[in-house]
Order: sequence, then structure tokens, then C-alpha cells
Amino acid sequence: MKFLLTIACVALYIASINGAALPDDVKAQFLTIKKECLAEFPNLDHEHLKKMKKNEFVEGDEDLKKFVLCFHKKLHVQKDDGSFDVDKIKADFAKYFDGHTYDKDIEECAKDDHHDAAENAWAFFKCIHPKLPEMEE
Repeated sequence: MKFLLTIACVALYIASINGAALPDDVKAQFLTIKKECLAEFPNLDHEHLKKMKKNEFVEGDEDLKKFVLCFHKKLHVQKDDGSFDVDKIKADFAKYFDGHTYDKDIEECAKDDHHDAAENAWAFFKCIHPKLPEMEE
């Protein structure tokens, strides 16, 4: 679930540090969004998605970056201009990470200093994903 959570970018991203599973409705939402975004990028290399789970980030795959952006936008954590809704991300993380705060990490990772939204999405994902705990699938 770590992969789905972080790919979702931030709120998308969520489970208890104590190992509690995500609520079923959140899991269902993530799976729906994943299917929708995969449909938008049918040529996406699924091996690259698998590598992301292990913090192995394949550079140069534009569809992968756009997939991450799609996920973020559908979670309403990233805007069309590439900027992030940091308050929403913090609130979502606080809701699901029991007693642990990632506010500083979120602020550090949510910089929108790239020239396009997909680059911002990719940079955020690569920054935040390794900071999160392992979670149940």
C-alpha cells in the first residue's frame, strides 16, 4: 500500500505507522484512481511502477511522470499549474499516520520549482516516498 499511497501523493498515502490497514473505502478510492490513470496511459511500463515500490525511480519515462500527476490531481492534492495543496496533504497524512507528523517532509517535498506539473509530481513522489513507513498491501 505504500506505493499506492505515495503515488497518490500524499493523502493518497496513508496508513497507520502501527500497521493498521487503510479503511476499505480509501483502498477502493486508490484502486479506482489507479485504474483511471492507467487507462489514460496504456503504454506505461508496468516494470517501472514495480520499481517505484522499491524506491527505484526510472528517469526519462514521461508517461510515468504523467501517471503520478494524474493520481495527484484525482486526489486533489496537486493543481493544474503544478502547485500542491500542502494543507490538504498535511491533513490527509495526519488522518492516517497515527501520531506521526510529516509536515516538515511535506513542505520540503512539495516545492513546485519545476517548469511543468508532471515534473513537480515526479519530484514530490521521489522525495516523499522513501520517508514513509512500509505498509500493508
